Amino acid sequence: MKIIKKILEQPFLGRQERLAAGRLTMSKTDFVNNLASSEIGRRAALLLWDKLQDEKCSKDFYPHPDDNLANVFGLAEEDLDEDIILYIFRSLDITPPDSKVMMAFGPIETPRDIVRLIELGGSLR
Repeated sequence: MKIIKKILEQPFLGRQERLAAGRLTMSKTDFVNNLASSEIGRRAALLLWDKLQDEKCSKDFYPHPDDNLANVFGLAEEDLDEDIILYIFRSLDITPPDSKVMMAFGPIETPRDIVRLIELGGSLR
């Protein structure tokens, strides 16, 4: 099983290594400060950082707010929905926005999008 995982990670490992070589490393604090505009956003960004650390393939890679989650981490829409976004909503005890709000929000492609969505959900309480 680990062999298959390593094979599937290869394209993302290369992308992450190239990105890491071409940009400044962003700390967890910088990541959170760059994303969050509220206390709920800060808590969401902290949870998101930890989740993205679990998903990275390269030990030298650190996420940035505008990384494309599909291209850089290989996260498909269902991975984002179930494993990351719903996890954060549950962890923060926030009800996700209804389908109308989600449709109006648009695609979720970056960490910035996720934190904006969580902040929106938190403001609808």
